[in-house]
Amino acid sequence: MTAPRRVAVEFDEFGWSALVAEAARQNVTPEELVVHATMYYLSDLDSGRAAARVLEGGDAGRRPRFERRED
Repeated sequence: MTAPRRVAVEFDEFGWSALVAEAARQNVTPEELVVHATMYYLSDLDSGRAAARVLEGGDAGRRPRFERRED
């Protein structure tokens, strides 16, 4: 059994507001919603459908680049 890991996630004001609103709609905490979304994403990685949105160079001012994981 592996030890739990901690991950820090940063949101801008819009993202945080959307997360809090969706968590309230689902009657869960924002943390629980992030954990569920992460587990859902990880469970779909091998399907070939999972996509990650990555900002080029970590610059929030640039357009997102979409990448798809293919195994």
